Amino acid sequence: MNYQTTFVRKPPSSDITTIHGEVSVNPPKLTYNLKTEPNRIYNFDVSAVSCAGSGPKTIATGECITDSEAPDYIEEPNIIDESPGSTRDLEIVLPNEDNGPISCVFVVVKNGPIDNNDLFDIVKLRKVSSEALTDETPNGKEYLAVAMKRYEFSETSITVKLGDEITSGCDVTDKSAKNSINHYDAKNWQLVIGNSYSTYVVTTSPNEEETVLFQQSSIEEFENGSSNPETGTID
Repeated sequence: MNYQTTFVRKPPSSDITTIHGEVSVNPPKLTYNLKTEPNRIYNFDVSAVSCAGSGPKTIATGECITDSEAPDYIEEPNIIDESPGSTRDLEIVLPNEDNGPISCVFVVVKNGPIDNNDLFDIVKLRKVSSEALTDETPNGKEYLAVAMKRYEFSETSITVKLGDEITSGCDVTDKSAKNSINHYDAKNWQLVIGNSYSTYVVTTSPNEEETVLFQQSSIEEFENGSSNPETGTID
């Protein structure tokens, strides 16, 4: 059994157009369940093989198109090593989109460690967005610091400045709520010198059957320097 796959939605960074594969099924097994990949269109042909060689190919009828999924993996954000201050540069690598397109990229920040990084869902997205829009710095709580639309990535990575106090936002479509489009805001609260922070990246992906598909990175922790009380300098 030979098969070839093409992307339903081709990732902008991919040069691959068609992927070929082959599966051997030995008699008397007459059925075979192929493990499919997300965001693919599959085409099959089948031929019998004996000691005399291969017989004529039969093109399989029907349609096999798989739905989109979230990325398999997201790299953790990278704090660029420079003098600490009220802002710090953060590098974000665009996740692989072979599984399907990404709609939003969010950066979540917390002043202090994150003990239990629970799986991200739409409820947590609402919560961290709400925390970001409080009237004062959400000390000790996770908040949405940066919200970016996918098209804002012109390269494979982007550098954002944590703590620049800019408000950003991105729209997420919730299919469970009759395809309603909800806007989520982020506020990039100024960083405090001498504090430690935790940050991670979250993406959203559209899907035909689910509401919103999330994927999140590992947590990056960093010290934002410390103030020397004797000299007044920043280490």
